[in-house]
Amino acid sequence: VMEIMPPTTPEADTVFATVSDRPGTIFELRLKPLAPTLAANGTPATNIPPEDLVSVAGLPDTVNELRDPRLTDLKVEDIEGFLISPATGDEIALARPKGARWQVRGPSGRMEQLNEMSLYKLLKAVTETKVTGFPSDAAVDLAPYGLDRPALKLRIATTNDKLVDLQFGQGRDGTWYAKHADVPRVVKLDETFIYEIDTKPWQWRLPDVWNVASVDLAHIEREMEGHPKLKLEYEWTTEAWTAHEGDVNRSSELIIERANRLLDPLLKLRCDTWLAADDANAVRALSKPAMRFTLGIKLRDANNEDAGIQRRDLIIAPASDSPQNSLFFGRVSGEPLPFMLNAETVSRLAVDLFGDD
Repeated sequence: VMEIMPPTTPEADTVFATVSDRPGTIFELRLKPLAPTLAANGTPATNIPPEDLVSVAGLPDTVNELRDPRLTDLKVEDIEGFLISPATGDEIALARPKGARWQVRGPSGRMEQLNEMSLYKLLKAVTETKVTGFPSDAAVDLAPYGLDRPALKLRIATTNDKLVDLQFGQGRDGTWYAKHADVPRVVKLDETFIYEIDTKPWQWRLPDVWNVASVDLAHIEREMEGHPKLKLEYEWTTEAWTAHEGDVNRSSELIIERANRLLDPLLKLRCDTWLAADDANAVRALSKPAMRFTLGIKLRDANNEDAGIQRRDLIIAPASDSPQNSLFFGRVSGEPLPFMLNAETVSRLAVDLFGDD
């Protein structure tokens, strides 16, 4: 047991202390650690001995300061599954089969590839989050913490068959709290934690909107505000292009290098994030698209014979009318969910193919 004496004077920089297993010995401790002096360039000019960096001010003086502040003691490599259960939504199941990559259960019930960014955020949140307080060690009434009806439950399966069952709730003042299902202790969380967990199924989808092989491309139609309709025909075997703008044949003016560069962002279109089918902002913006693409895709039958052309549409609209707008909404035919695109992607899709601008 250490016993620290009061300062001998109000101006004292040190105090005396005794330790029960060192009878007859008196220690002198600094009340505060020494601060280094600074050189002219602002860097520390004094090398302070380690013993002078320890002080009474640095000793924990409450039980909470002695507690492990981690929400869990899990390591990324020990986690093999998640079940994300929001109070108002479908459950999301994630699994990492032995020797395989992480997968998410899709709408069909089969396990599919998942969005790596959503996975990264979740793993980081559950392994690195530190609580900001310990409001109760034996909570009986969970209502003040919103834990009587948790807004979110998170079950975590591990490689050693340990199941971590976390519950999250929001108090009346907006503060977020958490507890382990079988433990009465309630902890307080920074609200940023809860926003790192994606709880909507579409947030776990791969960012690939579509992936069309260039060998199957027959033509591209592009309509943009303020420009005539453009139709590009493409022959993969010869990499030959023809271009018609309205009724005008502009094939000789087409900058082939730019046309070739259009293929990658268009045929391998990737979004920033998927959105809900009824996202109000997306629905409103896409009712008046600023850009439309129609792809003509060659179809083949079982004998690899020509089976006609399939048309697939892409519409794009800015998120706002501001000249500084940098976000865009998009939707493709046959897909109920809209998505978001960044300005760089849209700029590549809107490239001037003739050098007119």
